[in-house]
Amino acid sequence: MSTTSSLFDQIESTFQQSGTESALAQLANALSESKKYHELFEARKLQLRCELGLPLLSAESVDQLDEPVQNQLEDGLAKICREIGSSLMEQGKLREGWMYLRPVGENELARDFVMKTEPDDENIDELIELSLREGISPAHGFSLVLKHYGTCNSITTYDSELSQHSLEDQRAAAGMLVEHLHAELLENVRSDVQQEEGKPAAESTFAEILADREWLFDGDRYHIDTTHLSSVIRFSRKLLNESQIALAIDLTEYGRRLSSQYQYESEEPFEDLYPTTRLYLDAVSGVLIEEALEFFGNKARGSDAYNEGYMTIEVYIELLARTGRHAEAIENMIQLMPDAS
Repeated sequence: MSTTSSLFDQIESTFQQSGTESALAQLANALSESKKYHELFEARKLQLRCELGLPLLSAESVDQLDEPVQNQLEDGLAKICREIGSSLMEQGKLREGWMYLRPVGENELARDFVMKTEPDDENIDELIELSLREGISPAHGFSLVLKHYGTCNSITTYDSELSQHSLEDQRAAAGMLVEHLHAELLENVRSDVQQEEGKPAAESTFAEILADREWLFDGDRYHIDTTHLSSVIRFSRKLLNESQIALAIDLTEYGRRLSSQYQYESEEPFEDLYPTTRLYLDAVSGVLIEEALEFFGNKARGSDAYNEGYMTIEVYIELLARTGRHAEAIENMIQLMPDAS
């Protein structure tokens, strides 16, 4: 079995002595041992057809087979795809393995392999592509982008790709960004305080640290990329996790103190980004609910949906639902969005 010709001779001899089934088994074993998985896939298909009594080579469509045989063939092919896909992924050939697992819907199996693969310089882009862009585990893929490529790339990725994934994945990614940015900004602010006061700030929130330190913003000073901050605040409105919402609220305490040149224009009803997002997040946290509903309700009722779109109305309806006012949410949807499709 040291050369292709000798293997061929052995298989031919087995075929002559024991028949097709034995010859195919010998071929499959040899390909498996040599880890030639693409070739093994073809051999397994031949074995399956032999087992089902079908011609090894046939142009006959699967749809032309009797239903029981058709089902057996499809089930057998799915099993082969799982075998080959798993074998390739075990060898670290993730993209090649996914070629076999994707057609049979084995996302969970692929996710297991992807999640246990240690990222390195060689495979990081492949892991991100499979996890995020192929949808095997979008949240895991986003975490890799954030860890290895930083905040700016992560925000671009969120805006360009996360909308294609579930709300659950969007929330997970938004939570990661909020935690990451809050930690980075807190470190920067504390460092500034230490440089000015000779010791780091003892407080743990921006609300506390900034209360008596207006000088932190003297001369239009800032401590983090302000476009990053505004983007993360925008994403934070999707959050459900209470601790992450609390961090986002704390970030608005910093953002609202920034110079006017860093108070970027935002979409309605969050035109005044930091105060209005704070009000929204307070409400979903159970604070100032009536005040928030009045504010966003007035915005919704005063909006021109035909020219401005439905976002302002949708925000109000969502806030009603998130604060337990489900009947009111339905009523306002009927009243304010009669022509929404």
